[in-house]
Amino acid sequence: MRIMSLSNEQRTHVLRWLLWTIALVQCSAIAAVVMPRSWMDWCGDSLGVGKLSTTPLAGYLARLSSAMYVVHGTLVGYVAATLPTSALMVRPLALTTGLLGLMMLWIDTIEAMPNVWLLVECTALFGSAFCMYLLRPESN
Repeated sequence: MRIMSLSNEQRTHVLRWLLWTIALVQCSAIAAVVMPRSWMDWCGDSLGVGKLSTTPLAGYLARLSSAMYVVHGTLVGYVAATLPTSALMVRPLALTTGLLGLMMLWIDTIEAMPNVWLLVECTALFGSAFCMYLLRPESN
């Protein structure tokens, strides 16, 4: 079934599920905000990006970026929970998610992150932004 052939109610239903999925995935970053540094090192080694630098700034930035994903995920969850009332927020949310995808593409590229990391992260952000935009409820 094509997205554009769905009724406004059907698109809102699919959009709500998409938004809740994005919210849950992004809010799971809370684990990285509070996890011990030794766990961060293990995660880095397991993902092939190496151990986190021991400087306070590296830990701060790692935790801060995770916290920002939690904030974004919380906003996405709020929009999902309050649809259709929050329908006007979907378009700007889709655009800012796409912008976040562009920023992450640039960061992942200049920091020489593994290709699979770049592919998964950027595809998820661009794909979710595109789907949010397509599924946004029609204005009355």
